[in-house]
Amino acid sequence: MSRRLAPALALALLATSTGAHALEPFTAQYTASYKGMSAGGAMKLGRAGDRWTYSMGMQNALAQISQATVFTESGNRYRPVGGSDRSTYLGQTPAVVARYDWNAMQARWSGDVEPSRAGPAPLQPGDMGGLLVNLALV
Repeated sequence: MSRRLAPALALALLATSTGAHALEPFTAQYTASYKGMSAGGAMKLGRAGDRWTYSMGMQNALAQISQATVFTESGNRYRPVGGSDRSTYLGQTPAVVARYDWNAMQARWSGDVEPSRAGPAPLQPGDMGGLLVNLALV
């Protein structure tokens, strides 16, 4: 890692570990391209009561993917409650649902997941799923 990037990364991690910043609902539309293929996408953050939902999805003529996470703000952190990942391509539609039980301190996954990876997996304060980490870094 370059010497210039290390301090920037440290500051970004410090900012996310010192507390959640005020969230505001939003919707964004975008286009992404990879190796000559384009796809339209949407990203959304919404709130219902004390729960937030952060979702994003992309699609083109060949495939469609969507991810969503439901979370709450706990103290200075985002705490996942559940999530889903779904993709459609080549006639297949694998989907995985995640559930986070903070009372039992366990996470479990269902759907198209190998039994050995379905959990339960132990939770620790500060644990987040990948989509929620993306939001926290912003």
